[in-house]
Amino acid sequence: MKIVRTLLTASLIALSLTSFSQKGGRNIYNWALGVRGEYIGTSNTDNVYDPSSGTAFGPSLKYLWDPQRNIEIMYLTPSIKEGGDLHLMANIFNPFPEMPQNFRYYFGVGAHGGRWKPSDEKAYYTAGVDGQLGLEIIGRKIPLALSIDWHPTYTPVTKQSKTALMRFGLTLKYTYKR
Repeated sequence: MKIVRTLLTASLIALSLTSFSQKGGRNIYNWALGVRGEYIGTSNTDNVYDPSSGTAFGPSLKYLWDPQRNIEIMYLTPSIKEGGDLHLMANIFNPFPEMPQNFRYYFGVGAHGGRWKPSDEKAYYTAGVDGQLGLEIIGRKIPLALSIDWHPTYTPVTKQSKTALMRFGLTLKYTYKR
């Protein structure tokens, strides 16, 4: 609880120091900090603990090194006590033709790894590859962005190999410009 309180306090201080300090332009941000939630469906019918099903939440940090390419780092966990996965994504980020610049689609690939410790079980590590396909709306007058995406994963390094095709995410980000 102390960690969550510290992260929340640091986020609020950062927001207050940079609030609405956006420059004009094409509504493209350089980096964004936000929170992400994912729904993770599963087809697992065994009675095996499955950390990859249900919901997961965590912070997200995105950096655009140009208006069309970005890197996003996400830490997703259903519960801090159980562990979680760190995801690193590289995406191509494009506006829709004939629409305002603040409506964009993105797609990309990445990797993830993590440590899990279910209650009454030995800890284990996971690693795998990710895909991502999504839509993002960037605020015109306020420094916020909302994205929704499909985030399938394949995890060969775990207690049993896992394919999670039914992963959908929603991220709300505060955007910053240089």
